[in-house]
Amino acid sequence: MSRKQLSWIVVLEKIIGFIIMIVGVIVFYNTYSNIKAAGLGAYFFIGTGIALTILGLIFLIVRTR
Repeated sequence: MSRKQLSWIVVLEKIIGFIIMIVGVIVFYNTYSNIKAAGLGAYFFIGTGIALTILGLIFLIVRTR
């Protein structure tokens, strides 16, 4: 694999990680700010938001070879 192709993969990985992290923060914030509207699924969506945020951070931090 050439160096030019590898740099595009790294950039794409960082962009996807950032998008996943933003989606996780939005899910967490909207659910946490209105727990009563979410009903029984509130804790599931809060957990999902936290998991997506952590996954996005991992994508941003990990280096691709």
